[in-house]
Amino acid sequence: MWTGTDTTSRGLAAADLADVTARLARPVVIWDNEHANDGGDLFFGKIWLAPYSNRAADLPGAVRGIVANPMIQGALDRLVLPTYGAFLTEPADPYLARRRAVEMESAAGSLSDTLPRLMDLFLGHGDLHPEGVEVPVNAPMEAAIERFRAALPFGSRAEVARAGGELARVAAEMATTHERLAASDLATDLVDDLWYPTERLVHEGRALLETLDFARSHLAGWEPDAVSLDAAKALYRRALRDRFQASPLVAQYLAWTLEDRPPRSRNLDPPPIARPPSRARVGEPLAWRATPRDARVDVYGIPFWLGAGPGSRLEGWPSTPGATAGSSW
Repeated sequence: MWTGTDTTSRGLAAADLADVTARLARPVVIWDNEHANDGGDLFFGKIWLAPYSNRAADLPGAVRGIVANPMIQGALDRLVLPTYGAFLTEPADPYLARRRAVEMESAAGSLSDTLPRLMDLFLGHGDLHPEGVEVPVNAPMEAAIERFRAALPFGSRAEVARAGGELARVAAEMATTHERLAASDLATDLVDDLWYPTERLVHEGRALLETLDFARSHLAGWEPDAVSLDAAKALYRRALRDRFQASPLVAQYLAWTLEDRPPRSRNLDPPPIARPPSRARVGEPLAWRATPRDARVDVYGIPFWLGAGPGSRLEGWPSTPGATAGSSW
């Protein structure tokens, strides 16, 4: 057995095996560590939820076989192991097998998007990351932060508001990950495997919402919101202590730069990041006016409130307990 050109090979093709095949006078079996996360993680843990990829179509013909060394989270392996088999039949679309695996785990319903969203938040495996940085990439968060940063200096008011709203939605989804998992129809073992690794998403999502509130005070030309900035810093410090990481320091760097170079006033007055007054309790009615004035309010974390409410007042009967996070840019 051979792991390839490295312990975890960034790519493999038949040509990469020519030397070892000649030396051994027979084809090898590839022991592929692409999704392995059981050692060598040093300061933090990783889960890899990208499909098996970066392997050339001519690889199977040059080996005796391919052994998958999976993650230590057995339930999560159900999401990626099917993509190894699909590599033999559908190498052109590695994400197709992942979508089918998701469909098998999650029936159609109001929270059927929970699993694919989380898989995108932990996009990566041992060779799908920036060179020299072996951590999963929170791709939706990084893209939303980059668009917000790009809009701040020269973008129009509409562009800034749109970019801020997009980042608020991503942050709210992160902040309410555990509520969405608890309310989903996913198997218990899958939820258990995801719970601890997603603690960072929860803390960092809340920190991003506080960071946006700090930016909002500057964009509106008000007194800087030091309370939100202090809350964001505390949550970022907490996130750095979480065992499992994805895109470390990317969100925290946004807070640092906004503190050093606050955005200039645009006379922009977006509604505040809404903070529900209490946790939801099953069987108890919950009424909440999210903002002082009518505005579109997206609520995350309680299934019956997904999407926009009528104005800024929302009411209903929670079907699952948990917290909420409002996004109202």
